[in-house]
Amino acid sequence: MSWKRLALLPLVLASACSMDGGSSGTGITTAEGNVAGIQRDQMMASAVTTSTRTAVEGIQVVVEGTDAAGETDSDGRFVARGTFNGHATLLFRRADDGLMAGMDINVPAGGTLTLHDVQIDLPQEQALAASQSVVFDALVSGTDCMRPAIYLASLQNADGDATYTLHLENSSLRDRHGNPVACGDVQDGDRVHVQGAAYRDGTFGAAEVQVDG
Repeated sequence: MSWKRLALLPLVLASACSMDGGSSGTGITTAEGNVAGIQRDQMMASAVTTSTRTAVEGIQVVVEGTDAAGETDSDGRFVARGTFNGHATLLFRRADDGLMAGMDINVPAGGTLTLHDVQIDLPQEQALAASQSVVFDALVSGTDCMRPAIYLASLQNADGDATYTLHLENSSLRDRHGNPVACGDVQDGDRVHVQGAAYRDGTFGAAEVQVDG
């Protein structure tokens, strides 16, 4: 895997930003959240102290191949901000005890993805969040009211070809005045503000969607 090869390179990372506020609409994309625990196998655990096994501080969090980087604090919280969008790999690594794990993420440019209670599985070299939430602004690029779903394109996506699926089941569509909007009334090119859940398959749902038209 490419993130394993990256682990061999020198670590040149920016310090973590504060947890205040999001980045939706600024052109800077954010991956934030907290590491809640680290799972090691017995052989790995015997090689380190108890304090090292349980510590969630000092883990470098990097969006692979980008300038977005941060580091966990004493409570495991982290923020990585930079210029990235769409599908990416979030790396968790710490040189002191050889910690290394990766997680697939998906977030539109300028949005904020929050990863709640990340568990790092060192034997599998994987990280998994208990849940994920996302906030972003986008333009409607299509609708499928039978599914039902709407398809979105990021306002600030330099590639111009990435689309995101938002499931409308368990989601609400409202205009800027709070009035309900039907799926059939959503038009291509409408600007929307999305606040909802991010799913492991890269889609979004259970969202509050403001349709600005």
